[in-house]
Amino acid sequence: MNEQQSSKSPRALPMPWVEKIFEKLSMTYGREFLARWDGFKEEAMLEVKQDWGMELGGFFDQPDAISHALAHLPAKAPNVIEFRQLCRSAPKPQFKHLPRPAQDPQKVAEVMGVVKSKLTKLPALDPKDWARKLKARHEKGEKLAPHQITAYRQALGFEGRQSWQ
Repeated sequence: MNEQQSSKSPRALPMPWVEKIFEKLSMTYGREFLARWDGFKEEAMLEVKQDWGMELGGFFDQPDAISHALAHLPAKAPNVIEFRQLCRSAPKPQFKHLPRPAQDPQKVAEVMGVVKSKLTKLPALDPKDWARKLKARHEKGEKLAPHQITAYRQALGFEGRQSWQ
């Protein structure tokens, strides 16, 4: 699988795209390009085009790379591997940075006030509550697995001080 394709199942180019590539290469190179498949029946030609579609499938979401390859064709008719390399040589797309949206300071303060009021209403969470619950269950006589006992004892600092305590 080439570097342009995802690690998931390979995706082929749609057949109309492959047809357009073949049209352009046929018009540009004429017999030099078409002679490769002299004597091929229609079914075999369809397989050739399907192979091109699979080989170029990594460019499914990069049609500009295909356009670049078609605009920068070499003097000799390329095969599918050479054409794929032409696609790979396309410049990476440049994305425009959007300006930061304007913020109304009054609205920001209002929203922050709402968020803070909701956060102060939350109950305080005890990160070792699970360990205290296990200890209570154990002290009531419930049978716990050895790893549960060790875990709550370590978490509560009863044995083997840990670096995070």
